[in-house]
Amino acid sequence: MKTTQCLNPQIGLGTFSFSNVFSPVTQTEAAGILAAFMEMGGHYIETAPSYPVNAVKLGDILKDLGRDRFFLATKCVVGVDADGHKITSGKKEFIRRQCEEELKRLGVSHLDLLQTHVLPDDTPVAETIQCMEELRREGIVRFIGVSNATEVQLIECLKYGRMDFVQNRLSLLHRESLGDIREFCAKVGAILNPYQILERGLLTDNPTAAKGWSSNDLRAKKPEYNGQPLEVIRYWLDTELQSIARTAGLSLEEIAIRWIFSQVPSAVPVLGATSVQQVRRNMRTRAVPLSAELLEQVEKAFARLKAKVSKDYSLSIEKFRGLSSWR
Repeated sequence: MKTTQCLNPQIGLGTFSFSNVFSPVTQTEAAGILAAFMEMGGHYIETAPSYPVNAVKLGDILKDLGRDRFFLATKCVVGVDADGHKITSGKKEFIRRQCEEELKRLGVSHLDLLQTHVLPDDTPVAETIQCMEELRREGIVRFIGVSNATEVQLIECLKYGRMDFVQNRLSLLHRESLGDIREFCAKVGAILNPYQILERGLLTDNPTAAKGWSSNDLRAKKPEYNGQPLEVIRYWLDTELQSIARTAGLSLEEIAIRWIFSQVPSAVPVLGATSVQQVRRNMRTRAVPLSAELLEQVEKAFARLKAKVSKDYSLSIEKFRGLSSWR
């Protein structure tokens, strides 16, 4: 697979959903999702060592796909110890050990992309980025990047190494830091590979959000998917965005995905899936922007939501949903 195949605008597949954080996914189901993703032209596959462990063995699936057919991205800094407890470190020895363990877990000889999951607190960022640069020069990883960082933090990281990819949370609803991050990526030539594009199912035609989450669903513990924030956003989706989508002959997820490409045409947005049907729906969405007319309608609708939240709660949409502007 040529590098440009992955770096062209396209939809990537995130595997966090294989960790039973929403609904159970078996090894067979995960293999089917990956096969459907690649059959429909997908290349970019993302994982992380900190994802909860379950029955899905990603490496066993990848070995049957053909290494030159996919672009494999993973993370560092955040991991889990032998007891399953989350640990975070940016120390050189920790990053190298994580990288070695990921190669073994995934059954590959190199990683296409290594990104910090977060920036470390236990060591200067220089040590972390310089270690990642060493791994890149050694050919163990091909590209490096940073996730969940502000523009100021990204500028600091750039002093110590390349910045091939930048990954922050971004969606039609969660966009407060978009301008700064987009400008940074354009300036340094980095690819934006944002996550939670569909707000974990909220920006889709799936009615689950209206019914509530099961007790073992990750969303049941997140403030942005419960209480007043969910009620307000759900009402706006039902009364405003759904109407725009229906008139255009699109689904909510098509509006949400194509909105990303309207903001960053070169993006590689990462979407998860828990079924073959879901990944097929995502992949059928063309990696093209909304039309100017449709984008204007969406932006006007969003402006009304923003004004309502500001008027009724004196908060930005991000703060109303209990989020920071960039994560």
